[in-house]
Amino acid sequence: MEKREKEYTNLDQERIVTVSDLLKEILRRIGLVIILGIIVAALCCGYKYAKDSKAAKAANSEDTTTTIKLTDKEQTDVNNVIAVQDNMKEQQAYLDNSVLMQINAYDESRVTLQYRIITGDKQLSKDLLSAYDNYVTNGSLAQDMINHGIDMDLQYLTELLYFEKDSDKDEEDSDSTVITDTPALTFEIRVIHKNQKSCEELAAVIPECLSDFEQKLQESTGSHELNLVDQSYAEVVDQGLWTYKIDRVNSVVSMQERVDSLKEKLSADQVALVEKNLQKADKKDDAKKEVVKAHISKKYAVLGFGIGIILAILYIVISYIWRGTINNEKDVTYLYGVQLMGTLKGKNKKNALLRLGDKLRGKKPVDFSVEEAIVCADVTGYCSRNQIQKLLLLSSEEVTETAWIDTLVKKLREAGVEATVETDILSSAAAREKAAGYEVAVLIAQVRRSAYDTLEQELGFCQLQNIQIAGAIVTE
Repeated sequence: MEKREKEYTNLDQERIVTVSDLLKEILRRIGLVIILGIIVAALCCGYKYAKDSKAAKAANSEDTTTTIKLTDKEQTDVNNVIAVQDNMKEQQAYLDNSVLMQINAYDESRVTLQYRIITGDKQLSKDLLSAYDNYVTNGSLAQDMINHGIDMDLQYLTELLYFEKDSDKDEEDSDSTVITDTPALTFEIRVIHKNQKSCEELAAVIPECLSDFEQKLQESTGSHELNLVDQSYAEVVDQGLWTYKIDRVNSVVSMQERVDSLKEKLSADQVALVEKNLQKADKKDDAKKEVVKAHISKKYAVLGFGIGIILAILYIVISYIWRGTINNEKDVTYLYGVQLMGTLKGKNKKNALLRLGDKLRGKKPVDFSVEEAIVCADVTGYCSRNQIQKLLLLSSEEVTETAWIDTLVKKLREAGVEATVETDILSSAAAREKAAGYEVAVLIAQVRRSAYDTLEQELGFCQLQNIQIAGAIVTE
């Protein structure tokens, strides 16, 4: 007696949990998995859509900020800060985007092209020199270079081109009283860049551009000859560029300090207007503002469905382990040491996935009626072999499948065995008194319905009354 009681204690800490059983449980409740996946996917999509709708509304709506009223002096102070701030932003954009500002002044790549203008007239030579000067310095050369395939903004390309006259020759011509038959003037075009390759790529298109411009001048200004005298490359230290870069950076820093200083003297309302202006300026920087629209996110749908599946599986696994009922027929044998006399499953009790699993494993499906007949035959045969005249079928209200029990009782009585079913011995004194008159009992349990503590109390009652447990019948 003591040994059997020991087997029934601390059952909450003992379970038979196998991977195959868990998989079967998940497949049995696959509908819950799919439904929860869909629900969580819908919630995630709804959350994302609501969030995007709010962001889209804010992005697309006009500014509805309440107008702040200021005095003339306060508005002037705000305008001063905005003016400095806008100027600083332009300066910063120039620092970030200008190719010139990216050149290392201590390692500047430079290509020098030296040209010579030959004409029959001194004044014409000076006019032509001035024309070529304007062509280089006013951006026309840069525009022609872009037209010839140079991919760079006009304003930044113009900064990389320099025109320089031969000053010594100019002074000599201006002071001399001797007029040669073929007056000539020279000039240089300098191209600078960050490296030799880029510098030479720019310089390569200049002769063609100058040749085209020469043809125009031939018609509009006068006949002349333009010759490329020399082209050379060098890496130099450009002190002027270094000073220029320092001045531009210092200018931005100075303006930032000026903005900070002016904002310290402003009220909260004035600062709000300044920040509002800055936000508007940032929006205008976009070449084309896209209209933001909320949409159903496929990513969130897939993510939500996956999360829902995981949550459903976790719920099924946890409930399988902790729900406090037997999970399969093996629990009865393992936990209570009771012989299994029969199981009633039936193929009609399984969903399509479980039936498919049985088919893949080569397990032949059996109808419930066939299983019922087998159990009745086995129990009747057991009673006959062991000369059992009276048999107690010990069930409980938790067992919902009872039609087959009536069939079993009928079969036993036909075989001469006095069989009775008791379902409330845990709550009825009369039922306990009646059950105490039997010496042999068969325990009836139902998977996912019969609780561990209920079975333990029923077995405890049998031990107390010295009722022998012949075995157990488990149904799903």
